Amino acid sequence: MTDNTRSSTAFATWSHGVLVYGVAIGSAFLLIALIITATGYNPLQGLATLVGTSFKSRFSFWETINKFIPLLLATYAFSIPLKLKVYNIGALGQMQVGGVIAIIAAFQLAPLPSFLLIPLALILAMVVGGFYAGVCGWLKNRCGINPIISTVMLNFVSHYLVLFLTTSSGYADPFSGHPMTLPIPAASVLPIIGRFPVSLLIALLIILLIYVFMKKTIVGYQIEASGFNQTASRIYGINVPRLVVLTMFIGGAMAALSGAIQVIAVQKRLIEGFAATGGAEYGTFGVLTALIAQGEPVAIPIAALFMSILLVGADAMQRTLMIPVELVFLTQALMVIMIVVIRTRMEPKY
Repeated sequence: MTDNTRSSTAFATWSHGVLVYGVAIGSAFLLIALIITATGYNPLQGLATLVGTSFKSRFSFWETINKFIPLLLATYAFSIPLKLKVYNIGALGQMQVGGVIAIIAAFQLAPLPSFLLIPLALILAMVVGGFYAGVCGWLKNRCGINPIISTVMLNFVSHYLVLFLTTSSGYADPFSGHPMTLPIPAASVLPIIGRFPVSLLIALLIILLIYVFMKKTIVGYQIEASGFNQTASRIYGINVPRLVVLTMFIGGAMAALSGAIQVIAVQKRLIEGFAATGGAEYGTFGVLTALIAQGEPVAIPIAALFMSILLVGADAMQRTLMIPVELVFLTQALMVIMIVVIRTRMEPKY
């Protein structure tokens, strides 16, 4: 295959993808405009608020970024194991575990300087979150337990861990009316350099590392190949069970990092329910975003940013126009359904 042929093929694939997503998103917006009109609201004002709020002010922009970071990591938590047809539905639990470990580290390692304490808190959260998900991959290999079941059940365990810590002596804020810990020490707060949050720098680094890992390494190629045909991969010597555990570990680490960043950068304490936004938890939005992006490392950041824009717009619609936020959830669901259906219907026939 010549270079010109490769370029033509790549351009045709890119153009087809843009067409599919354009038709799907346009159809979803058209349908939601009709629904907004039918419920008695102004559709143009509603859609303008939904899409444009993130860019109206500096506060709205950074609020979008604050939603983008955990959503991006929760999407990786689902999409990386998905490459092997393994469904990690436990991003919520892994995110909560990451928050718990980060808070414990923030209090217990407080004598350390920030440049040691913060990386240690994040790394510990990722390692524990990785094991928390990796055990589900091990149970699949060893006992044949579907990860959908094990990851969902572990969500309940992590929820009670959060409740335990937020009501424990020494951690709990005795004057709050909601389960939450005391504010973390200043030395453990993830800083903002100028106007640029370090959490965004971490997210951009993760995007690069995941892309390189999935597209430029032998293990990434093995994951891709095993996702297409596990039987053939085993024949050619690829250790598929090990990859199952590895992808679950990486997915859990991403979700736990998301939780750790939320508690040491955004909320600066552990609050029961911190892993939710806009009426639903980040794990669910991560699944939707992964389905929109089809699990592709390049498309995931774009899809996560788009979904974050919708989340910020949803809050603004409800606050300023009194449009129920459920209509935005309907929009997101319609987009996922339409993208999957239209992508299937427009799949090139060979």
